[in-house]
Amino acid sequence: MGRYRYGGYHGRDTARTVVRAVVTLVVVLLLLAAAALIFGQRYITYTDDGVRLELPFFQREEKPASEPSVDPEVVQLPRPEPEELPEEEPSDPQA
Repeated sequence: MGRYRYGGYHGRDTARTVVRAVVTLVVVLLLLAAAALIFGQRYITYTDDGVRLELPFFQREEKPASEPSVDPEVVQLPRPEPEELPEEEPSDPQA
C-alpha cells in the first residue's frame, strides 16, 4: 500500500498546555508581588511584632477635636504688614 503510516493522534498535548498555563500564572503572580513591593514600600512598616501593611484607606483614626493638627516641623512666620505708600500730590497741568 504505502510506505507512510498514519496512526495515532498528532494534535496538541493537553499536559503541555496545562504546564504552560501554570507557569504563566506563577510568572504573573511573581510580577504582581514585585510590583506591590516596589510601589507599596511606603505603606510597609517593620515592627517588633513583624511586618505590617498600613494602607491609608483602611486606617480610621479619629483625631480629637480639641487638639489642632500642627506639624512641628512647619514653622509659621508672621506676615509682614504692607507698607503704606505716601499719597502723591496731583500735578497741576495748568501751572
